[in-house]
Amino acid sequence: MATEIITPVQMYWLTRLTPLGQGLAFIITLLFIIAVVHFVAGCVMQDDTFEDHTHETGTKLIKRSPLLAAAGIVFLVVNCLLPTTREMAAILIVPRVANSEKVQTAGNHLYDLAVEWMEELRPAKNKEGGAK
Repeated sequence: MATEIITPVQMYWLTRLTPLGQGLAFIITLLFIIAVVHFVAGCVMQDDTFEDHTHETGTKLIKRSPLLAAAGIVFLVVNCLLPTTREMAAILIVPRVANSEKVQTAGNHLYDLAVEWMEELRPAKNKEGGAK
């Protein structure tokens, strides 16, 4: 089996995943705050005490708020599916280690040693029917 190496591009993205997730979390928060502000400001501006152009602006703000919230939800889903640096390291490294011939051979030897050790530690039974 050929040994696969981690490329510089993979290393770069491996180091950038956590900050990318943090940046997305910041953008998500801003989008939801802006959506709420647009909705509240739009409701206030639609009050009959304001001028007509303010009423129209309020309607536009209210129509814009679901779009901002939808964009926030899309970014939230992307952020949930984006692995962290540690998760991506596990995704890249664990299969390589688990599929390594050395690890598989060592695993078999460790298993045999563990079985032998348990056999040696098993309490000997007394021939008269009681345990020591």
